Amino acid sequence: MEWANASCFMLRYLLALLKRNVQHAFYPKTQPGHWGVTLEKLVEHMPRLKRIKRGDLEFADRMIVRTLNSEYDLLVIEPDTFLVSGGWFDRQQLSPYRVKINGCTWGGAMICLDILAAPGMCIEFNNNVLTSPIREVVVYRPQASASN
Repeated sequence: MEWANASCFMLRYLLALLKRNVQHAFYPKTQPGHWGVTLEKLVEHMPRLKRIKRGDLEFADRMIVRTLNSEYDLLVIEPDTFLVSGGWFDRQQLSPYRVKINGCTWGGAMICLDILAAPGMCIEFNNNVLTSPIREVVVYRPQASASN
């Protein structure tokens, strides 16, 4: 998907600038007056990020998440509760596993609690499993019965 690749590129670019900004914060004499991207600027771009937020999914919705290293299949069984299989859970022979999502990170300590999945970000599950960066997210909704 084009938007997924564009979002990943934008996030990687912003993160590279943010990393450079952090380095300059510790070594401000290397480039006086240049501070790069601030956290406020990074957050300013968040509305453009294609993401799945808490409340976007309903009972029986299925979310397929393809990361850099794995694929996860998440089925909503209760509000904020999923049955997950794939990736780390398959490798540990735990699938399907009942889990909650703490939120998404860019691989560091800062977590976005309202985001369940977004390209370029990593999912943090409540069992402390952190995925590799997400490449693609697809949501499937069950068809409503036509016999009603």
